Amino acid sequence: MSMPKISRLRDMVVAMLPQGPRPLIVLTQEEADLGPHLRGNQKLYDALVNVVRARLSTRENQPVPADPLDCRAVMERNHELRWLLARLDAVYRSQVNQTADDGEQPA
Repeated sequence: MSMPKISRLRDMVVAMLPQGPRPLIVLTQEEADLGPHLRGNQKLYDALVNVVRARLSTRENQPVPADPLDCRAVMERNHELRWLLARLDAVYRSQVNQTADDGEQPA
């Protein structure tokens, strides 16, 4: 009688992950408008990231609010700033999507 194959948890989790190329990041219209200004502009990107990180750092140095609702509000705002950092990174690293607006073929 053969023993059933015992899978490790890691193998089960890896099997659940989608295989193949990573999905493309879809930018909103506002992010697409920001893209040409941010892409390749290391100084602007670093300045924006530093402003957001400074805000996060300031909040982290504040005492924890005693009221659970206030504490949750701070956590949600921090989460939103981390999300903003991730979106800035996505816009900064996004590919240039040229369209033929004036009848010319993209280069």
